[in-house]
Amino acid sequence: MATFVASHIPHANQTKYPQKSNAIDLWEYTRKVEPAFNCRLHAILLHELMLAEGITNRFVTCLPADTLDSDCHVVNLVWLPEQNKWAMIDSDMQAWISNPEGTPLSLAEMRERYISGSSMQIHPLLDGTKEDFNYDYYRSYWAKNLYWFICWEETGYGKEDSMEGRQITLAPAGFIDPDARPSDVHTTDAERFWAAPNPI
Repeated sequence: MATFVASHIPHANQTKYPQKSNAIDLWEYTRKVEPAFNCRLHAILLHELMLAEGITNRFVTCLPADTLDSDCHVVNLVWLPEQNKWAMIDSDMQAWISNPEGTPLSLAEMRERYISGSSMQIHPLLDGTKEDFNYDYYRSYWAKNLYWFICWEETGYGKEDSMEGRQITLAPAGFIDPDARPSDVHTTDAERFWAAPNPI
C-alpha cells in the first residue's frame, strides 16, 4: 500500500492546502488540483487506506530539538502482530529502515540506534529509485528529526478534518511543545507513547 501511494503521488510542498484531509478527498486533490503533496498528507492518506484494509497503524510527526526549525517529517507506524512491534514506513520519501538482519525498525528503535551509533539499512520503496536514492541525505534528515514526537492518541478516519480527540507528545524531560493545546497529553514515558495498540 505504501508503494502504491509512493508511486502515484510524489513529494511536493503544495501551493494550495487541501480543504479536507481524508483519503478520498486527498486522492481527488491529486487528480484535480495538484499531483503531489507533503509528508503529512502522504501519511494521512496512507493511514486511512491501511485502516480500510484492517491494518493497525498511526501517523506520527517527528520533530527536531530546535523549536525554530519548522521542518519536520511525518510518517506511518504499522503494527506487526507477528513480531509484536511497530515498523516505520515512509511513503513520502519512499523508504523504510531495518536493522542489519532486515527486521523493520520502529521510530523508537531508529532513535536508539542513532544515539548508540548502531548500524541501520535504508530500503527504497520503489525498485526504480534504488540507484538514484540519496542515502546520505535520508540518513542525516532522520538524525535531526527524532528528538520528539506527536500523534493522535486514538487513530481513525478524518482526524485532521474533525480535530476531535487528544494529541499525545513524547519529548525529553524539560522540553515543552510551544504549540501544545490545553487538551493535549505531554509525556516523557516512552513505553506509554509506543505502547501496543488496541485491535481494530
